[in-house]
Amino acid sequence: MLTIRLENGKPKTYKNDQKACDSDDAQHCISYILIGYHPESRVYAIGIFYYEGSSVELLSARTGATLGLRGIPYFTPDGSRFVAIDNDEAYGGEHALSIGSAMNGELSLQWESPPPNLPREWRFERWVDNDHVAMQVFPVDGAHKCPVDDCKAFLVRYGDGWIVRPSPLPW
Repeated sequence: MLTIRLENGKPKTYKNDQKACDSDDAQHCISYILIGYHPESRVYAIGIFYYEGSSVELLSARTGATLGLRGIPYFTPDGSRFVAIDNDEAYGGEHALSIGSAMNGELSLQWESPPPNLPREWRFERWVDNDHVAMQVFPVDGAHKCPVDDCKAFLVRYGDGWIVRPSPLPW
């Protein structure tokens, strides 16, 4: 069991079902772990593990609001935004990349990538600023190697959405 106390003093409890996991009850097998806390946004990241596959729930310590994600979130230094990367081909969602907001204790998704035409694996490098994310992208072939020695890409805010640009960024 995982219990987190919110800023208003109320607890938020996540109950594991280890008995279901031990008995191979795939429908009810679930466990929770705290995987992170971002102090500027005051948001907890809770890892949710199923019999097969996993997800993440963000929990605002301020408001108790939650947001489900299919990948691990990486926050901007000021905590206002995050990018989530879902590289799980077997059990993931249809969007490999998601951008969200954690402003004022509210959690929301602002953009999700279109479904890919080719399977790719994304790796987070760093937030350049609140509108640019440096990433790496690899073909999913098991080698985890860049075939052209430059697998760098940038996720760039464009109006109300985001686009993926190859490296170097054309400024």
